[in-house]
Amino acid sequence: MTLSNKYFFMSTEDHYNHGKVLEDVGHGFFLLHFTGTKMTFKSVYHMGQMLNNDELNFFHFFDTEEELDEYVKWIETPIENNKEKVVKLVKDT
Repeated sequence: MTLSNKYFFMSTEDHYNHGKVLEDVGHGFFLLHFTGTKMTFKSVYHMGQMLNNDELNFFHFFDTEEELDEYVKWIETPIENNKEKVVKLVKDT
């Protein structure tokens, strides 16, 4: 399985970022281009870091930029009328 030219969304407990897997640089390492922040950057990740989905990094992969954009839009859309979905538990005394 190759991840080259796939788009990704990476999240942690504190933040998220997204971009594109640029190339396979060998031995299970990939060059990622992060574009989801004001300052874009490139970084090398090992396939194990991306596919284990541990508590430090959670990656979602997409075939097209449009799929990634739709996912980011969904993530960034605030939940409206959240009061209707809140369940209250009240102890009967």
